[in-house]
Amino acid sequence: MGKVLIESWRSFPPPLSCRTSPPQGGRLDAASAFANHQKLEDWARRTATRRARSVPAPLSIRLC
Repeated sequence: MGKVLIESWRSFPPPLSCRTSPPQGGRLDAASAFANHQKLEDWARRTATRRARSVPAPLSIRLC
């Protein structure tokens, strides 16, 4: 009887808690990480532009 019980158990899918699941937070967590990445890229681009503008141009020296 125990063998019959085990074989019938194998025909059912495992309970939901045993299946693989997305990271805590699900899809929304991945979407917010992507949004934060976009914000970081935008910030880095703006900062690099500001730094490039604040660096003085090299002086040109004329030799006579």
